[in-house]
Amino acid sequence: MIRIRDVFLTPISESEYLVITCDSCGGIGNKEHDIVKVDPFYVGYFTTVVALAENLAIGGEVLSVVDTLSLSMVGDGEKILEGVQRAMEEAELSPTQLITGSTEENIPVTQTAIGVTVIGKINKEKVKYPKSQKGDLLVLLGLPKMGNQLVEEEILQTKSEIIKLKHIIQLSKLTFVKELIPVGSKGIDYECQEIASLNHCKVVYKEGAIDLNVSAGPGTCVLITIDKNNIQQLLTKNINIPINIIGELI
Repeated sequence: MIRIRDVFLTPISESEYLVITCDSCGGIGNKEHDIVKVDPFYVGYFTTVVALAENLAIGGEVLSVVDTLSLSMVGDGEKILEGVQRAMEEAELSPTQLITGSTEENIPVTQTAIGVTVIGKINKEKVKYPKSQKGDLLVLLGLPKMGNQLVEEEILQTKSEIIKLKHIIQLSKLTFVKELIPVGSKGIDYECQEIASLNHCKVVYKEGAIDLNVSAGPGTCVLITIDKNNIQQLLTKNINIPINIIGELI
């Protein structure tokens, strides 16, 4: 088995790997002991987005989405599954053909908890291994948001400042994008340092107002690396979310 950041690859033939990614969420929902109160639909949606984003970013062809809900199907469980299905539809996947899972029907639950696992496959020759080099730019698409800020700004106000699956699919098809890395709870700096380390480089940051250490919650932004000569080409792609040059690899 090969691990590339949060993605596991395991061979299933001489030419293909299984691509396994996952995400979990707890204490967010509308149950009595949930810390962040939000419609369960968004719990299912954003948790699935994270797992799908990791799989799609490396080039995976999704085979199955597995949801594990630590609550009953009736009520909140049904709403969570609606969110799971919405995320799959945005990734151009069929929920009726690919989704499976389980719920908790034996014990009364007072706090929301779910997990989502995505299983895909990829040709070994198409795996997007770390391949950046000195002089490449680190570019952030979307902004880091989590918890109540995410609920207030993206769900209630619909600011549209976070990455969507359609953007990840679009970015994965751009030949000049060298690496495509969803940013999660460890923050932007952590992922930048991972990119630099895996490519035997260092990072020089550009001064800016974005907090590089704050959590990006459910993968609300992504990092890409590109040759500095391709930045204008990126800006012409009608990706209608914030785009910021974070720094450079040296």
